[in-house]
Amino acid sequence: MSAIWMRARSELRSRWVATVAAMATIAHTLVTSIRRKRRDLAILKTLGFLRRQISRTVAWQAAAFATIASLVGIPLGVAAGRIKPSVVLRTE
Repeated sequence: MSAIWMRARSELRSRWVATVAAMATIAHTLVTSIRRKRRDLAILKTLGFLRRQISRTVAWQAAAFATIASLVGIPLGVAAGRIKPSVVLRTE
């Protein structure tokens, strides 16, 4: 394989790893947030909220968090990649 092909393949692999790491971080944050709010969710259930209503509340929180994280993270990641890829990928 040519050096150009190997470098492009390495960059693509690095991007996939970064994407998976970002998704795992967002998922972990959501799970941690829900675990910390167990008491609050139990209080809502005690007040008469249905399980479906609580599930919708949790889904709304997850969607809002993921959207905000994506809107902030994607432009920052693209900017970091364009500024100096060698710093991000440590190829020098």
